[in-house]
Amino acid sequence: ADQIAAVQHTEEIKTDTLTINREVFKFDNIEMKTIAKKIGDYYGKQIVFENEEAKHVRLYIQIEKTKSIEEVVEFMNNFKKVHLTIEGNSIHIR
Repeated sequence: ADQIAAVQHTEEIKTDTLTINREVFKFDNIEMKTIAKKIGDYYGKQIVFENEEAKHVRLYIQIEKTKSIEEVVEFMNNFKKVHLTIEGNSIHIR
């Protein structure tokens, strides 16, 4: 029971931190518009938001920079909070 309480408590802490180093992007409670910009810049893709709400979804994710853009999109779609598709040189987010 103590472990469950500890986990729940940890999830309530809002850190709002963005860490980028040689290996990873780490986003703690960061808005999708910021995450998308960083990823788009890194992979050389244009970002197209198809709805305003998607810009403000906050995520806690860590992405290894060795992943392909396809792997990153698939990984982010697993969260079911936003849906990303790669269309040519752009990433569409809805």
